Amino acid sequence: MVKRKERIACILSLEGADWVSCKTIVPNLFKLYKKSFPEAEIKTFHYADSMEDYEYFLTISGLVDFLPDKIIICDHKPHPARLIRSLFKEFGEDRVPSVYCHLFGDFSLYAPHWWDLEFYLQRMNIHFIAASHRQVNFVKQFIEGGEEFVSYLPFPADDKKFCFSKDKRKSARNKFFPHGRNETRFLYSGRLSAQKNTISLIRSFKDFLTLSGSNASLHIVGFFDDLAYPFFGIHYPPELNRYEFLEELNSYDDSIKSRIEFVENLSSDQLIDYYQACDVLVSTGLHNDEDYGMSPAEAKCCGMSLILSNWGGYASFSLPDAFTSLVNVSLVDSFYQVDYKHFIKLLIKYDTTKKTDEDRKKLSSMAVKRFGIDGNIPHLLDIHSLKIKKFSSWNRKFQKFSGCFKNSSSNPFGLINSPKKNELGLKDLIEEGLQSKSIYRSCYNEYVDFA
Repeated sequence: MVKRKERIACILSLEGADWVSCKTIVPNLFKLYKKSFPEAEIKTFHYADSMEDYEYFLTISGLVDFLPDKIIICDHKPHPARLIRSLFKEFGEDRVPSVYCHLFGDFSLYAPHWWDLEFYLQRMNIHFIAASHRQVNFVKQFIEGGEEFVSYLPFPADDKKFCFSKDKRKSARNKFFPHGRNETRFLYSGRLSAQKNTISLIRSFKDFLTLSGSNASLHIVGFFDDLAYPFFGIHYPPELNRYEFLEELNSYDDSIKSRIEFVENLSSDQLIDYYQACDVLVSTGLHNDEDYGMSPAEAKCCGMSLILSNWGGYASFSLPDAFTSLVNVSLVDSFYQVDYKHFIKLLIKYDTTKKTDEDRKKLSSMAVKRFGIDGNIPHLLDIHSLKIKKFSSWNRKFQKFSGCFKNSSSNPFGLINSPKKNELGLKDLIEEGLQSKSIYRSCYNEYVDFA
């Protein structure tokens, strides 16, 4: 008798990804599964919260007919609450396939959904896969016996595109920097927003140039967004972040301004050229949920050095090499802050530490093995060899955490965060707000290393 092939169902969003990084992450994850399970029958199923009942019925019916051995949730939206409830209804409690859920940075935003799903999770075999070591710690702190339910696997970079090439580097340097090709080129790539601290980044770079007299330059490639600090109820009007960034940059003397280049909305191929041409990727972001970072992964695969804030998923890029440094982060008045004096010292260090092409080649090779698609095949197989089990339970800490988002998704940890705010006096509101901030600190301390 011919043995039945293993069947794997990959759940993808019917709608496009909200985040630019997810437009890369999701296809790369799918490639990783195809390469890791070449003998399996892998089928994709697309769904969205906006689907009409009949469309959704057809999707679930197709999933049931496929009879998968395991289900992989590898997209950041929609939250799988509706899907998981449907699995119980259609398969029956004893026949629900094992579920592997890749977590994204919006895990926090969906905390109330996860809390409400506990009844179903406790009756199914489920395993969470986080993209960084600190996200693993962040998630497992909310689960009774969390060690058994969360594993680490980085979102893979396409190492066929993002890898070091001596010829491509030379060509890109000649194209972008026909004059002064030996000067150090620092690069920031990604979203320009308040939480990414891009204004503080250029201020610090200005101070670095003034202090050191260096001829280095900073190249900022990316796009603006209007995200401010929604976890604390701070929201920006449209275009404010763009205005403030450009106002700051235009206030500099020409001698400084000429050393800071800003380029919007590059194509993937153009971005690769910048990764090849530049020397050091920098980011001092403290984003709400910096669970990973595709820019550091892709840049390191191209052989770039990294200077990153010691926050969240960035710490996982600190491989044992001489070309990655983490900037100190501290807690000041209930808020996490980057030590920009330390950052400037690192800029000076990396400006005077030149890598050879051989150094870049070795760094690229090491990064590709850890963050590339092919390099993660054995790690994914290790995760899938684990005996996964029925979920235990969310703990009291997660109840408090998810409760903050349930009270106000647009201001979960703000000073005035209460569904009873019209009934309470100012003293009570301040007390509730301080409790919310305490919950924030106790949970997000998993994202930082104060040592």
